[in-house]
Amino acid sequence: MSTINENKPKINGKLIFVDGLELSIAYDTKEITKDLYAGTQEIEQVILPPSVVKIGTRAFSWYKNMKSITIPENVTAIGEGAFNRCAALENIILPPKLELIGAWAFYACTGLRSITLPETITQIGAETFLGCTGLTEIKLGKHIDNIGAKAFLGCSSLSSMALPVSVRDIGDSVFAECTELTKLTLSTNLFYIGSSAFRNCEKLIEMEFPPSVTNVGDSLFENCYSLQDVTLGTGMYAVTENMFRNCIALDYISIPENIRTIGNYAFENCESLVAVDIPDTMQSIGDGAFRGCDVLERLHFPESLRAIGESAFEDCEEISTVFIPNNVTEIGQKAFFACGNIVTGVVGKNITEIPPDLFGRCVRLLSARISDQATRIGERAFAQCCSLKNINMPSGLREIGEGAFEECTVLRNIVFPESLQTIGAYAFSQCRRIDKIVFPKHIESIGAYAFEKCARLNEVSFSYEWIVKRKERTPLPGDEEMSNEEFLIRCFKNSPRLESILRRERREERRRARIAAKQRKKFGEPVDLDMSFEQVRIPVGLHTIEEGTFAYCINLERLELPETLRRIEKHAFLDCVSLNKLMLPEGLVAIGEGAFEGCRLEDLYIPASVNYIDASAFYRANRFTIHTPKGSYAAWFAKQNRIPLEYSGVERRSNHPLARFARSLQARGVKETLRRLLTQGAKKENFK
Repeated sequence: MSTINENKPKINGKLIFVDGLELSIAYDTKEITKDLYAGTQEIEQVILPPSVVKIGTRAFSWYKNMKSITIPENVTAIGEGAFNRCAALENIILPPKLELIGAWAFYACTGLRSITLPETITQIGAETFLGCTGLTEIKLGKHIDNIGAKAFLGCSSLSSMALPVSVRDIGDSVFAECTELTKLTLSTNLFYIGSSAFRNCEKLIEMEFPPSVTNVGDSLFENCYSLQDVTLGTGMYAVTENMFRNCIALDYISIPENIRTIGNYAFENCESLVAVDIPDTMQSIGDGAFRGCDVLERLHFPESLRAIGESAFEDCEEISTVFIPNNVTEIGQKAFFACGNIVTGVVGKNITEIPPDLFGRCVRLLSARISDQATRIGERAFAQCCSLKNINMPSGLREIGEGAFEECTVLRNIVFPESLQTIGAYAFSQCRRIDKIVFPKHIESIGAYAFEKCARLNEVSFSYEWIVKRKERTPLPGDEEMSNEEFLIRCFKNSPRLESILRRERREERRRARIAAKQRKKFGEPVDLDMSFEQVRIPVGLHTIEEGTFAYCINLERLELPETLRRIEKHAFLDCVSLNKLMLPEGLVAIGEGAFEGCRLEDLYIPASVNYIDASAFYRANRFTIHTPKGSYAAWFAKQNRIPLEYSGVERRSNHPLARFARSLQARGVKETLRRLLTQGAKKENFK
């Protein structure tokens, strides 16, 4: 082959070995390939012949002992991984005509100290200098417009760099883990910065974005522990996810007007951040955006805000007041969880559901105002708010979730709205200041241990009736001759459900009249048979008192149970030591395990409808008297357990197997009924 210039002498290149031996490289070689020589561990120095114009892919990869290389001035391209893992290479002079440096060309050249890129270079490929831990100085040409992903990742000795004005694009993780980098000057024409570009730059102190920057990736400054001063670009539209996460020295930041979104975990654990200026254009704050910002004090939500994410301000201990704007329609759970200094919380009118743990463990929260639009208070929404004295219950509230006010130890004067249907388990557990509860007429479910350890609770009643008075309607011809029950049925003629309830009520009144007549005949006692129907009680609502609902309510003395009640579950009134007299409603069918355990009962009235009492229902209870009709299951239970018994005059319900089966279906459902028939059917046949 001919040389580059025939007038020049023909010069061979050299491979110089560790022991001083030399191997010639032919003078007419134009491209150096990876199979130049197999004994890569033995090469210490390389001198390329002037004829070479390209260093190919992986040409000197893993030449671990190569300390220097002479590259001729005519070389225009260095291929991918050309000097990959040349750990002993300390200095290299790149030729002035070089146009291309391939990806990971100097990957893990840990001995490389400095390098100057010629003006002809326009791009730096991905991972070009990745892992060059000894590199302290890089001089970039003024025509470079793009720096590829991870180009300088892990260059842990690099302390400063200024990007030329030609740079427009920086790839992902370009300077990530440059742990000694203290200052970086960005190009004034830069418009894009990739994700994690400066992540783990532990000594980076300041950064100023030019106005030209419009897009930045996630985790930009994550774990930049020394970062104190940041000026965001006015052309940016978002503070991205994890952008300043764990920037523990950052104490203040101003967010430009153009920014609409603060991404998830953007400022998480910025434990020195005192204030954030949120612009009036802000629309959403992401999940965990300011979680763990221990000293954040200044917090203002603009009216433009629409959404606050989960745990957005969790553990922000210095925030004292929260006013959620009316335009906010979405709040994530734990948004202000464990904000220990919040005193006042106001939730905007467009929030229809208070999310779980919203103000949980806000131990200094004194008052909270919830919009009447809210229909649900979520699980543990105010749990452990041990300073909360008052809270308004929204007029349209339907459900209070599990543990919603658990351990609100000074909460009192609870007024439930008429719309309330469900109270979850542990909802008011350990609310020690509540002394009286009136349940609204539409209540359907009270969860297990809902009022456990409400030590001052002394009165519980159920508002389960509607009052209907005859005088409210102008009499029509013929009304005078109608009985009161017929009159009421006509009043509710267009409401089939109410009509059927009233018909059942009429049958019940007639049954009571027959019983009263029998009592009068037998005992000669006058009986009040007020059949005027001036007031009519229409039972609706609660069917079950769940497990532990009123457990440890040690001051509970008065309890009025609704006629719709069918079951009292396990430990429902555990250790209610002030409850000494109780009348269970007709229609009740089951009393569960330890339901009245530890109670100091004196008299308990059990109707004939009860067909199951657990053997431990009255464990540790004082010696008391059961009042029940003769022949009832409760009478049998009292005899079996040697409990004092007095027969009441109320006729027991039919004990025919079909009747018992129907009642069991109503109370327990098909599956439970069949199971009991299989396991206890034989035993129940003896309860006559």
